[in-house]
Amino acid sequence: NSIAQALSGSFAVPPRITPTSEEGTEFASLYTDIETYVQECNVKFIMGQMSLDDYDSYRDTLTQMGIDRCIELRQAALDRYNARS
Repeated sequence: NSIAQALSGSFAVPPRITPTSEEGTEFASLYTDIETYVQECNVKFIMGQMSLDDYDSYRDTLTQMGIDRCIELRQAALDRYNARS
């Protein structure tokens, strides 16, 4: 059951995954702006200043900002971690 797995932490990212220096630099340069945007939009969604009808546009903006690349960078680090285990 995926809920039980999530609660048990089996879906959690291991704490010791380490990106290469290049990955870390690229991730930081992309994710800083993404994190700010997400925080601002979360508040707007909660306060009703942004409609949930705007969610597709929100998701598209995250894609344009490079969220898929951030996921790729984290996945590469996780793959290396898993290969060590």
